[in-house]
Amino acid sequence: MLKAGQDRITPDLEGLFQALTAAHGACNRDLPVLSGALGLAPFAVLARRLLADFPAYLTQMRVLPHSQWPGLVGARLAGNGGVPDAWCRLGAGLAHMLIDEFQDTAADQWQVLRLLALECLSRGGSLFLVGDVKQAIYGWRGGEAALFDQAPADPELTQVSDVVRQSLPVNWRSAPAIVALNNRFFRPLGDPRTARDVAEALLGPEMGTAVPDLAASLTMAFADASQNPSRDWTGPQGHVRITALTAESATAYAEAARDTLTRLVTEELIPRHGERGVAVLTRTNPQAAQVASWLIAAGVPVVTENSLRLAAHPLIRQLVAMLAFLDYPPDGLSFWAFVSGQELFGDMAGISREALCQWLAGLPGHVSPSLAFRDRWPDVWQRFIQPYLRQTGLAGPYDLTREIMTGYRLLARHPGDEAFLRRFLEIVHLAENQGRTSVSAFLDFWRELGDDEKVPQPENVAAVRVMTIHKAKGLQFPAVVVPFHHFSARSGPGELVTARLDEGEALVPDQPGLGPDYAARRARELAEQLHLLYVAWTRPELELHAFVPGCGKLRDDARYPLPKAMALLFKALGHDPATAGPLLLGPVPETAPAPAPVCPAVAPPQPAPDAVPPPMAWLPRLMVYRNAVTDIRDALHFTEKRRGEIVHAAVERFVRAGFDPADPTPAARLATALTLGGERLDAAARGRLTEEIPAMLVWLAGLPQCREALATGFCERELLDADGARHRPDLLALGPEATIVLDFKTGQPAPAHAGQVARYLTLARQLPGRRGLPVQGYLVYFDLSDCRPVEAPA
Repeated sequence: MLKAGQDRITPDLEGLFQALTAAHGACNRDLPVLSGALGLAPFAVLARRLLADFPAYLTQMRVLPHSQWPGLVGARLAGNGGVPDAWCRLGAGLAHMLIDEFQDTAADQWQVLRLLALECLSRGGSLFLVGDVKQAIYGWRGGEAALFDQAPADPELTQVSDVVRQSLPVNWRSAPAIVALNNRFFRPLGDPRTARDVAEALLGPEMGTAVPDLAASLTMAFADASQNPSRDWTGPQGHVRITALTAESATAYAEAARDTLTRLVTEELIPRHGERGVAVLTRTNPQAAQVASWLIAAGVPVVTENSLRLAAHPLIRQLVAMLAFLDYPPDGLSFWAFVSGQELFGDMAGISREALCQWLAGLPGHVSPSLAFRDRWPDVWQRFIQPYLRQTGLAGPYDLTREIMTGYRLLARHPGDEAFLRRFLEIVHLAENQGRTSVSAFLDFWRELGDDEKVPQPENVAAVRVMTIHKAKGLQFPAVVVPFHHFSARSGPGELVTARLDEGEALVPDQPGLGPDYAARRARELAEQLHLLYVAWTRPELELHAFVPGCGKLRDDARYPLPKAMALLFKALGHDPATAGPLLLGPVPETAPAPAPVCPAVAPPQPAPDAVPPPMAWLPRLMVYRNAVTDIRDALHFTEKRRGEIVHAAVERFVRAGFDPADPTPAARLATALTLGGERLDAAARGRLTEEIPAMLVWLAGLPQCREALATGFCERELLDADGARHRPDLLALGPEATIVLDFKTGQPAPAHAGQVARYLTLARQLPGRRGLPVQGYLVYFDLSDCRPVEAPA
């Protein structure tokens, strides 16, 4: 308002201006909240509809979410209409309860356990609640540390039993220097004034309403933080080194941490404790992956949570790719993933990845990679790929995988990966026992569930452990490094909460506009950051090394509140590494003497790749009884239908086993003998077939138009039509120039035979990577010695 117009201001105008100002402030405060509610409104409507059908869905799928267990179990135990059946089943068998890590118990879990605890106590039994509020780090998944104080004050529990509180004053894990550091650093949080200063540093002025509650929570949690080292401790006094890394950003800090961590681990900790005596703890999984990459680049063996995932292991990925290719040879991506992997195929075949990449880059776009590979490296194809392709239809996934592992000598070539290979083989076996008896069925099983499979944590592997602080809880290590202490505050959209607005309740993402309620939730999260710090610093037995942000922008960055709180605790301790240099406690341990040289054991000579036995070499020794007869009456006498099935079985065995084109007679007689060996035939029929079938096979081997298909084709491979129906040509060959289909017949021709082959040709033409290539079909009539071409439909 200009000075000249000030005399025109009336009380009414002043009131309107005040109302406008108040409305503008309310809009600034509530607009983000209302916008969030508006964005979620359509999804809330959808969620209501899904919720209405949710019980029926759970019944249909026969699953029960983890979140519903406490409520259902509690309802069964409550028993509003008499004695619950659950109590009758339990009988007098329940008298004592011990709940470990009670500080991480969720409220709904405690409501169920409380009913059981009352039953125990009413019988004269006992209830033990064991835990440490300072280590409450699972609030994000429902853990309620306040239960540690609420449960002993429960009037129903205290009416039937007295409460006895007991603290454990002795630290049995860590050396005296580690215990002293944690006592001096965390003890001040038990002082209300220090706790209030730390709470203000964590929350900042914008969330000051939550400071008293956070300060009280910290005071209560750390009131008994001090411990005594064991009187029986006879080992080294331990060593603590806390180093400040000055950096203006998180990126610059990571660079400094990389250099410092790499030198520390390689030059000090591994010589003193060995690889398996060192653990690096991080706040998040991405940080763990980053640290692992640093150490791997420095030549340090590493074990991480993700490195134990089967699906992430290169050798397992390549094995799965090989199985996918064997199951469906036109799958060019799976073939490339298989042959380009050095761990499985490349080292064995003697072909470098660079040579493969150059070869692949020069291929025309329509060429099948597997067929082009066969033409480029025929010897490698015949030795390491073709034998498994021949046997894919005869062996289940377990036998095929085992033969691959044997033929490629994976356990001998990769002894350090034995746990991964044996676990994968175990999973294949379990899947097969569950009815996944084909390679296709196993691959479906693996795609659905393989990502969750892990190798058990190895106990004695010589590698540095890199894990999150959450995973390290309850564990201990000779030497621990904590490289990151700038724990991030929440980023991105918050959890969904119910906001109470003037207009009513609304579902919104948690955000500062929600005022004191938001501040209270953030206070619990920030208290958990201090608990994580306590867990990390109490894991070492002999050495603790921590890197903290030094003076600079990173230490004062509002996105990372923990460094500001740690600065106050360093001040209370009397030594701030950012200004006074590294904080050192205890002498540096001596490096362990190098072990005396041991004469290495002479490994048994490994067979050359040429000497690898052919896969499934044991199959011809088995007597295979095929249940090919669908009508029991056909099994009682020899029919033309049964004769045709026997001929088809002999042809399949003849093609799979392979033969010498110059002299196919021995292979034809062997295939005939093996086929007839499992058939119950009278002497006349057996003698007639013993003469007929080898002649048929020798004639087939001499057909020039079928030569390529017999050498490279696949027996009984499934083709799916648009409706998902399965079609199986007797022989399907995917040549570089054409797709060839052979169908074998005994007896006389029928008009339906050509139509059947025409359908196969139509489907084969639509296979990935085969569009545009010509297709050729042949009907092979053995009794007529006639091979008739079949034209594909236009």
